[in-house]
Amino acid sequence: MLALSILLLVAGSRRSNLHAAALGQEAASRETEMALELAANSDFVLPRLFETLVTRNVASEGGEPQPLSLESERVILRALQLMDPEQVTSYLQHELGTRLPDRRRAVVQFLGAVGRGTEILRLLGIAITEEETKIDSSMARATREAITSILVRDPVAFGVLEGSFPALRSETLPLVVEALGATADQRAFGFLCLAARAHKNLRRLVLDQVPAVGGASEDALNIEMRGYARATIRRDLPECQSAIRAAATLRDAGSIPALIMLFNGEHDDLEVAAAAALREMTGMAFESRTGWTRWYEAERAWMVAERAAAFQKLYSSDHRQVSEALDSIAPHALVRDEFLSVLGDLLRTRPVEIRLLVCRAFQESGAREGIGELVLALKNESSSVVAAAHHALQSLTGRDLPLDPELWSNVARELDCAGGKR
Repeated sequence: MLALSILLLVAGSRRSNLHAAALGQEAASRETEMALELAANSDFVLPRLFETLVTRNVASEGGEPQPLSLESERVILRALQLMDPEQVTSYLQHELGTRLPDRRRAVVQFLGAVGRGTEILRLLGIAITEEETKIDSSMARATREAITSILVRDPVAFGVLEGSFPALRSETLPLVVEALGATADQRAFGFLCLAARAHKNLRRLVLDQVPAVGGASEDALNIEMRGYARATIRRDLPECQSAIRAAATLRDAGSIPALIMLFNGEHDDLEVAAAAALREMTGMAFESRTGWTRWYEAERAWMVAERAAAFQKLYSSDHRQVSEALDSIAPHALVRDEFLSVLGDLLRTRPVEIRLLVCRAFQESGAREGIGELVLALKNESSSVVAAAHHALQSLTGRDLPLDPELWSNVARELDCAGGKR
């Protein structure tokens, strides 16, 4: 018991002794070492780890028990993840029926460390019983982190949660939404849309998760979420800031007029946020509503007068006309999504000289949406297209990796799993 206490006290003291960010990796490595030491003695430590999570105290030699630190708690949960899941769940069997809040919280943490997606409903049933109508802050944190842990370890859990949506109690929905946001995984987007669709009072919380999760892989879901954000960009709504951040993340050109209306010449928080969102979405910067309005009107005028002809030129067999069209369309933020979609089509279907132009256009756009198309182009029969696609990928990702299609496929998957951040 003493050895366990010393280990956890050391874990809790490590971070306070770290005085430079450069030592962060050293701390993480040390925590992993301690977790491995605990996991190697699972038979002995399991009951003691459970009781430590219950009491949230660590015994100290010759003194008063010390409060369980977040660092020590992380070590415990990491140790549980390193153990045989069946051994951990077997130990829990005699605790599953407990009614005591502190012991239920420890059960939730144990399940979060080793459970699968199919156990999330049971976990939520332990976190809040049928007789209870709210979850206290300590249980809420444990539940939120437990769900995130399961989602990160078991990707199937995203689908399980979506399928279980009708069975979830309204009291637990905010925790689930926050847990999904903490994964920073675009697979959370489907559930977020379900929550926003069914519960208007949750839309602010849902919109808060969008910057972390990024856009969805399904266009219909992006369109739906853009609609929620766009409708909420109004000075009289308290969730306006959340909507601004979500609209910027989703690059919703349709929200631009509403963002411009937030300019009032006083440089308050909403105006500053709107200006930042507009810069992110358009690459432009104006100091006033007048400047943004003139720009937007010019964009609309271009769309009416020149857009159709410019896009038609993209499919010309004359690469000079295609080059002119690319240069003409690229600066116009209002057609960005359509432009990127057409670029992908051109890169797959057009002659070599046009594919080279498209690789350059993807690179200059700075749009990570083009990464998947460029990875496919690494297998092109033309060595010049392959070289251009490789150069564009290095520029877009900032990674100096060799020309290896499988390696770049892994990068594309990694960025996709990170929420498809743009």
